Amino acid sequence: GTMEQRSLDLWLFSYYCNGANLTDICHLTWGNVDLKSNKLTFVRLKTARSTKQKQSSITAHLRPETLSILNRWATPDRQPSGYVFPFLTTNMDAERRKREVQQVTKVTNKWMNRIGEELGIDADVNTYAARHSFATVLLKSNASLAFISKSLGHTNIKTTESYLGSFDDDEAKAFLNAL
Repeated sequence: GTMEQRSLDLWLFSYYCNGANLTDICHLTWGNVDLKSNKLTFVRLKTARSTKQKQSSITAHLRPETLSILNRWATPDRQPSGYVFPFLTTNMDAERRKREVQQVTKVTNKWMNRIGEELGIDADVNTYAARHSFATVLLKSNASLAFISKSLGHTNIKTTESYLGSFDDDEAKAFLNAL
């Protein structure tokens, strides 16, 4: 029940749910969750606002770890329009929701960086690292670019190629630093 545990759980929830960012996690409603088939389906808020391209829904399979996180932190009122996590309420205006998400992200990043330091991780372990880690693990597992793209909610495979290209640069630097 500590902030450290909540932060770790949110980071892991993001990682296991296709690298969902914290804004999307905070905005999840019970209408996005199907506990019978253990699936979570949502559209990224970032692309939901866009009219340039077709919106792509993301389906994440709920694993035992994510179900445990839901059991620890989810709201008890499971009405389809109710938020899954207790950070937002239906009566908040858009500006208040934005501030609340920023605060949850700030606190989560603070605790995750502390956890990273304790583990001797010499890198930023922020919430965005969960998304990068998800994509990196898929890439290193030889998942197809099309699968990674769909899992991340990208509608254009070029976006995924660009996104993953930065991993190659970071990996190359790490290899060269080992010389």
